[in-house]
Amino acid sequence: PLAVTHPSLWNDTTAREKISFSRVVNEQIDDESIIWFPYDPPSYGQALDWLFFSGPSYPAFLTAIFHLAPFHDFWVVRIMQAILDSLTALLIWLVMRRLISDRGGLVAAFLWVLYGPAIIKTGELLTESFAIFLTVAMVWSMLRAFDSQRGSWLAAAGAICSILAMAKASTALLIIPMVVAWLWTNRKGALRPRQSIALLAGVWLIVMLPWLFLVNHRFGRFAVRDPSYGDANFRQANILETEGYNTDMAPTDFWTYPVWREIRNRPVEYVRLYLQKFRRLWWRACDDYRIGFPFSETGVQWLHRLTALFAAVGVCLWTRRAGPSAWLA
Repeated sequence: PLAVTHPSLWNDTTAREKISFSRVVNEQIDDESIIWFPYDPPSYGQALDWLFFSGPSYPAFLTAIFHLAPFHDFWVVRIMQAILDSLTALLIWLVMRRLISDRGGLVAAFLWVLYGPAIIKTGELLTESFAIFLTVAMVWSMLRAFDSQRGSWLAAAGAICSILAMAKASTALLIIPMVVAWLWTNRKGALRPRQSIALLAGVWLIVMLPWLFLVNHRFGRFAVRDPSYGDANFRQANILETEGYNTDMAPTDFWTYPVWREIRNRPVEYVRLYLQKFRRLWWRACDDYRIGFPFSETGVQWLHRLTALFAAVGVCLWTRRAGPSAWLA
């Protein structure tokens, strides 16, 4: 985003290495600071290197905001993310009204509006609000494709899935269950299987390919983001002693310990770890900052559990209406 307001830095290598990234931030964007700037301020060139692996989708979103906004302030981004989250609530209403009922759509949208962790994320400059909007928009596009049997909606779903993968690398393989679910649920539809695969997977690949080649040129292998970043996530998530969660307690052999051998030699402990992760995902809200907005911390935890319970009920209602094959989707 800073390159839009400071384009000369792209062409001047010497300036990129000499000018402090924090100075550019202070000149161009108000009301934000990063805690590690005072300790080891990077040059603008170093910052570009470090930020490369993040994927282009969310930076492009920020760039568009900074380019169009009358002034450069991170509060503008927060306001736009709140608007985007409001659109997410609207899409949730449309999706659940289609899958369950008018009343079910209202309940789902109301739960989303009150969900504390989602509210917190709209105020953070992270990919969550952006990625969740893309996810729900992708589901809506798939439903529209199923109802209308128009290839344009299926192509839109493939493009959104690719943009989502470039924002959240962990969703890169989502295209596979999308293709399988579409072929299963649309067996008798007007869109033929080959045509469907060409539209859904083909558009996904076309949108993704330029980024894959760029990452391959940079790191020497095809990946959705910096491969070492993915390796670090995989290793950190499988450390038994820290329950795959606390990055401040990483062992000294973090970059060398054999993850797959550890899983093979200690299967019971790893099964327990993954069950604990599943419980953590569904039974408590992730709140590293101990923030209890809009309720107390305990209130947020119980609201999270209530939302998970309603979600389970919603899935059961959906499968009851759509039939057992809905579980595949």
